[in-house]
Amino acid sequence: MDLQDKQYVKGLMDLPHFKDVGQSDVFYFKKGQEVLNQWLNLSVSGEEQEHLLMLSRNYALFQQEAEPDGLVQRVAGLFYRVISYCDSRARDKDNFNEYPDKRTLARAGVYMGDWLSHFLLFKFAPDKLKQGSPVNAFNYLLEPENNITVLSESHRKQIAENVLELEYHPASFVGDLLAYFSDFDLQVSNPNNLSYLVSIILYHKKDEWFDQVVALVANDEPAYLEQMSQISKDHNGIILWNSKKPSDAVASVRDLRAMIQDTGFFHLYYSTEGAVNYRAKIIDFALDQKQLQEKNWHQRDNLFGFEAEMSAYQKGNLSASIVFLAEEIEKIKPLPKEAFTTYNNRKWPLHDNLTPLKSAPEDADTEGGSVGNDGQSDQQPLNQILYGPPGTGKTFGTIERALRILGDETKGKSRADIKELFKIRMEEGRIVFTTFHQSMGYEDFIEGIKPISPKEAGKTLNFKVVDGIFKSLCMRSSIFKVGEKIGKHEVIGVTAELLTLKKPGGNYLPLAFSILNSLLAYLDKKKIRLEDFKGKIDSEDTEKGNFPELESYLINGYPNIIPALLLKMRDYKWDQLKEEKTVLIIDEINRGNVSQIFGELITLIEEDKRLGADEELTVTLPYSKTRFGVPPHLHIIGTMNTADRSVEALDTALRRRFVFEEVPADPSLITKIRMDLGKGIAIEGIDLALLLTTINSRIERILHRDNVIGHSFFLKCTTLDELRTVFYKNIIPLLQEYFFGDYGKIGLVLGAGFVQPSLTDKQIGFADFEYPDAEYLKERKVLHIVHYDRQSAIPIVLNNSTVEGSFALAIQVLMKGAAL
Repeated sequence: MDLQDKQYVKGLMDLPHFKDVGQSDVFYFKKGQEVLNQWLNLSVSGEEQEHLLMLSRNYALFQQEAEPDGLVQRVAGLFYRVISYCDSRARDKDNFNEYPDKRTLARAGVYMGDWLSHFLLFKFAPDKLKQGSPVNAFNYLLEPENNITVLSESHRKQIAENVLELEYHPASFVGDLLAYFSDFDLQVSNPNNLSYLVSIILYHKKDEWFDQVVALVANDEPAYLEQMSQISKDHNGIILWNSKKPSDAVASVRDLRAMIQDTGFFHLYYSTEGAVNYRAKIIDFALDQKQLQEKNWHQRDNLFGFEAEMSAYQKGNLSASIVFLAEEIEKIKPLPKEAFTTYNNRKWPLHDNLTPLKSAPEDADTEGGSVGNDGQSDQQPLNQILYGPPGTGKTFGTIERALRILGDETKGKSRADIKELFKIRMEEGRIVFTTFHQSMGYEDFIEGIKPISPKEAGKTLNFKVVDGIFKSLCMRSSIFKVGEKIGKHEVIGVTAELLTLKKPGGNYLPLAFSILNSLLAYLDKKKIRLEDFKGKIDSEDTEKGNFPELESYLINGYPNIIPALLLKMRDYKWDQLKEEKTVLIIDEINRGNVSQIFGELITLIEEDKRLGADEELTVTLPYSKTRFGVPPHLHIIGTMNTADRSVEALDTALRRRFVFEEVPADPSLITKIRMDLGKGIAIEGIDLALLLTTINSRIERILHRDNVIGHSFFLKCTTLDELRTVFYKNIIPLLQEYFFGDYGKIGLVLGAGFVQPSLTDKQIGFADFEYPDAEYLKERKVLHIVHYDRQSAIPIVLNNSTVEGSFALAIQVLMKGAAL
């Protein structure tokens, strides 16, 4: 890390978690240390020790005996408590971890059976332990000054090589790392917390040093995988194999063996029909006959599919090049390939390829619930809200998320390129952007009766049911796909409002979804079967103007295609959906009356209530009288400005159905992003990250953290003039809004350089009029904002002296916290 990185680290120290660690007077994981010492000091007889070591090989049996057996029950209690401080994915962590913030050493993802065996061996037979995440965790709790919470051996090796630029030596790694960071002037109140602070700094910059295989993905037949998943439920392990070794075989084998050493397993994912539907937990593997013989897998009780000879693993003309010992294989809810990152940008596997993965979803829902694995995830919830103060980049964050949901890569792209791609997806109708406001209603969002202007003067004004923003998006791509055939017509375009067909002769036919929906409702009402529909509508309805646009289509010779379209709309099977995701972005979602806008559809947006789900729900819409449901692939992303309303004040129905993610003001991002853009971290000596931290710490003390100022205001500034513009166009108006014109409080935030008493208020007296408080009002200070945006030098009062002030001087006064 060079000097620029030191500035970046300096910015990190202002973040709440980093600050909390640095300022803690006690060891940050003292509770975990105390419980581990209780375990090491627990008196156990030789016979009890042998029994516990026997249980260390069978986690399920250990769980069973923890109920009736007094000793095993006490050991289990200590075990679960210790692990609750070590691993954020530990079983029942939240029940056993006594810290309010549920802090843990790492997101280790170690299998609970491996935690158990290491926990017992650490006390009874430490010489039998192999170095890995569990041992590193226990050593850290006992001696934090000489250890670190980088638990993974493979992670330590990468840090040694890519950060320290040294060969990895376990014995000297922590010392080398602390020596490297000695230049960074890291301040901690308790020396035992220094190595943890170093660790969280490293993981904050993980993308700069992390480059390893964490999992594999293969392709296989759904029927075979379903059969294997059922078999694995009744066996203590199952054999799987592949005809090809993983791509990047040397790196893959090395990293996957390290994963097994660290956590006890890695995941092998299976892709079927374009999505990942199955996942195996691999605890060992063999690449040839010699390795297979050395494994002694045959000694494992109730193992399915084992063959002693490598050549025995065959299917048709394929034979095994790698054999896996899987503890289980399970079906998971489908994950798109975009949720994974392949190692070295390898292609997604086809046929019998075995592709290494650099990252996989952090969590995947199985048929039995949520389970964890290693890796990073970009999997997005169906309904989510980004909330935070103004200027934190929430709106742009929704743009990036929407594109990633659709499978578009945004990493490495410029802001301009991302916006251009977003514009394209909006034109395609796959993303719809709207903003809620006080006047937004159900009729705008779902459907409503709208007036239709007559085509000729003097004709009667007509009204018809018009689809709103949300309903239109639900209809778009839910039913029709570009390229498919409807009769002899080809679908060449689908937007939120319009379906465009191409006739065999080359002519185009645009059809509005609102017309098709209206016609479908009309036929249902009249009890007209689609088979009997010949493109004719009662003259009475035509004269009323119910279907003027549709009438023109029918007259122009398209009656034969209409029944086919309506039939597809009516008989559409959601469980046969070939997923094409769409995204609705709702900016400022808290400014509208959500209950009124969503109406009955607030329930239908829940994942398990969507079309095709086990608890699918549909409703009859009040205006069109048609049945309606929400498609399973529509994502809703909202933004919420907490300066307008806090999360706690939101409608409870909304809060239950959305995942909320805070987007806080982050001074460190100013440093990072500006460095990436080559703009430098300071303007004429003004440290922008420190400037934001100073302003926000004062606002938070006077008001609330919901009312701080976002970092995005400072990202584009390159000159003092641009910074001055930000102050007078963004920051000062926000403060005036926050404090309702109380310039005294604004002065507490910005200082005497920006808020001054009027120099003329005592020169102009009151009118000749008797008033009880006149004397008090004469002495009252009248404060105003000093406008450096109107002139560069202004007389200002500092320390009871009038000096020639400037914007730069006012910033210095602000940063120092007192007048010069």
